[in-house]
Amino acid sequence: MAPNRRCATDVFWNLATLMDDFALELPSAGLTEDSLRSGCLAEGSRICLSSHRDGSPAEVTEAAAEVVIAGMRPVVTLAAPDPVAVPDPAALDRFDRALDELAAIGVRELVLVWPARTSMSDILDDVTRIVHRCDPGGRGFVDIGVANVDHGVGSAGHSVGSAGHSVGSAGHSVESVGHGVGSGGHELSADLLRAFEDASAACVDNGVGVTLLTPLTRSAESVVGWERSLRAAGNLFPVRVRLPGVAPSPFRRTVPALLGMAAAAESDPGCLISEVQFVLRGSAGRTAAFAEEIRRGNFVVEDTDYGYRLSMLREGTT
Repeated sequence: MAPNRRCATDVFWNLATLMDDFALELPSAGLTEDSLRSGCLAEGSRICLSSHRDGSPAEVTEAAAEVVIAGMRPVVTLAAPDPVAVPDPAALDRFDRALDELAAIGVRELVLVWPARTSMSDILDDVTRIVHRCDPGGRGFVDIGVANVDHGVGSAGHSVGSAGHSVGSAGHSVESVGHGVGSGGHELSADLLRAFEDASAACVDNGVGVTLLTPLTRSAESVVGWERSLRAAGNLFPVRVRLPGVAPSPFRRTVPALLGMAAAAESDPGCLISEVQFVLRGSAGRTAAFAEEIRRGNFVVEDTDYGYRLSMLREGTT
């Protein structure tokens, strides 16, 4: 069978678009020593700040301020306040203060994390109430990532991961390394469809976006299947996929995962996978350099008898 250059071209553009605003997930502790002052991150880089479970809100706020000073864009993870349907005034006040402090230093993106077994419908209903009550859009926030503690894609429920750990500023704590939205389960139902519609309407009315984050994943198949099942349940929110940082050889895991997601978008124009977030445990240099090359389109995609193949262009190649 002759290679299909049209499909390969589509996959190329899908991949470049997927990486257009990639994010790097870094621990807030030691952030400045590892990355901000090493010169490996470009101005305007999108930095998702995570914190270990004993980390304080002040630690994450300080790290976010350092990111802003360095000319980059912080995305800060917070525990969602305890169910807003039964509000704890003190917890909501702490949450409000955290939003004000973060907005004041220039943070424009958040990730809110719910407990592990919270159902998708309950998470979405909380999103609706938080957006109406706390007005994150009016405070200057442009996007809220939605997540809960990760039990993995394809577990008893479905999951979407977060940008890190809770800073413990508003209610429950987060004690797992990864997070996943909807790990409490979701089933196709009128109630889940209603919850999606309510959350979408609230976000439009209040001028703030919502993104669903996947758990840390190493393959495209599971996350593509998860996205399709959630879309069938009524989801219209974009999805950000969390991948491990790039290994010395990106062609073993990273490239197949990226090509799989780009090919899924080529075969299914309704696919809502729109962004990638790399979860780093060490230096950011290798991952940032690889991601930047893909973002710039410094690669080619070929449609072979064995599937799509990606090759990096050498420096100076046109």
